[in-house]
Amino acid sequence: MQPIVYARPARLKAGWSLALGILSLFVGFTIVPPVLGFVLGLLALKSEPAARGAAIAGVILNGLVLLALVGAVAFAILMLAIAIAGQEPTTSTP
Repeated sequence: MQPIVYARPARLKAGWSLALGILSLFVGFTIVPPVLGFVLGLLALKSEPAARGAAIAGVILNGLVLLALVGAVAFAILMLAIAIAGQEPTTSTP
């Protein structure tokens, strides 16, 4: 008699989304891993119902990192604009 082997559902997209979300939190602010993890998480929500929790966690983590990136860029632009506006014009005296 052959043993019964059950196939486990694939959870690759959800797992990678969660791993990239965690990696993005600890490694630093780069743009590629959170975008890739966010997209993989959204795809996993549709195609991997067994891994719904991991997919949701991946989407949330990657979304938070992306929001932090957008906020950091907006803050840097604002500070640059304030610094430029606060400079006194240079005049040359003969």
